[in-house]
Amino acid sequence: MDQPKWGHLKKLHEVLKSVEEALTYGVTENYQYPNFVDVQLHSYNGQDVCFMGNAHESYDATISFRNREYFIPAWFVTILPDCVKPVYNTAHVNVQTSIMVKEHNPGSFGQEEPLVLDCHWKNEHIEKFERSGPPRGSILTTNKLLDQKVVTNDTSDYLWFDHPKSELVTLRVNTDGHVVHVSANNKFMGTQYAQNGQYSFTYEIRINLRKGKNYLTLCSSTVGLAHSGAYFGNVPVGIKGVQIVNGSDGTVTRDLSTNQWVYKVGLLGETTKLFDVSGLSDGHRRRTELLSTSEQFIWYKTNFKTPLIPDLLVVDLKGMGKGHAWVNGYSIGRFWSSYKTECDDTSSCDYRGAYGADKGATNCAESTQRCHTPTSTTSQFPGPREPPGPTTSILSSSTTPPPSRPPSPLIIDVEDTVRPA
Repeated sequence: MDQPKWGHLKKLHEVLKSVEEALTYGVTENYQYPNFVDVQLHSYNGQDVCFMGNAHESYDATISFRNREYFIPAWFVTILPDCVKPVYNTAHVNVQTSIMVKEHNPGSFGQEEPLVLDCHWKNEHIEKFERSGPPRGSILTTNKLLDQKVVTNDTSDYLWFDHPKSELVTLRVNTDGHVVHVSANNKFMGTQYAQNGQYSFTYEIRINLRKGKNYLTLCSSTVGLAHSGAYFGNVPVGIKGVQIVNGSDGTVTRDLSTNQWVYKVGLLGETTKLFDVSGLSDGHRRRTELLSTSEQFIWYKTNFKTPLIPDLLVVDLKGMGKGHAWVNGYSIGRFWSSYKTECDDTSSCDYRGAYGADKGATNCAESTQRCHTPTSTTSQFPGPREPPGPTTSILSSSTTPPPSRPPSPLIIDVEDTVRPA
């Protein structure tokens, strides 16, 4: 839970719900003051609700309204449900701040959690063309590149393109997807992802291929789809062009976009449900210390004892790449821990004025997210004198570096504080 933002918005929601009838059915009056200051009055069934706003970026105003004086700072809105006493101010934050504290799991019933959890892993099997035909699970073969949403039907983040050719030197991939992975002859070559939300980008990679027939495999990956805005369903997603280019001047020597491509949706691990508790069996996994640093598309599994503290559980994925996380078979969402914020947090933050991507930036060059899970997904206590069963965490990661340590549970410790704007 992102505090204090979540709590601040929760209070706003509560105030607006309390005056909902006046806002939706009431009569509205507007009072204008100098320097972009205004008061909006909503009246309904004897209830008066006031919104006082100051849209100036630097001018603090003091106004008189209904024989009372109100101080309204710059770039500020205050809500008065009775048009007398302010109860909510956009720039004054008075809610708790969550602080993440790493704690060793004390275990239960005399059972101690080891400091380093036992973690196992398994490669995602990536198939390629063979003489006998296309890979298992492929759904269609076309002579053009299709939109990813049409092919996957939102059943997976991953869409594979497989194509055999020879003597590629420099490969250019034009895509509207979020991430593209390139493999040649069943060997991973490189990955590129969109920067700063610019999902339409070009990836060029130098590939030295063997003489004769070569196998080219592309994976286009998404991290969610557009769900708002005009015509959001028409936003293109996925690879739209594949070309061989001259390494010296960048001219296109051959366009592979209209060659034959085989499409395959999703990961094999998704189909075989490796994310289930029993998905990574002992006979099909290896210990973490045997993990190669060049591996991509890895499934990880670890077990830990359910913490005694009934708080929110955090799976620390700071050392991971991009992927999906499950706890006891329940999806807790995607993660992209290797995606670092690109911003400048050296300057002071001023909330006044129009918002920008670098405004009030903090934790620059740090991971943008961590995975949280409610304890309802962890193993429960079977009885008052019996310890809970182990909680199983399954992670699929399509980008590495591999984790610097196995995923480990954290506990969030919440302190009640007031953070000024």
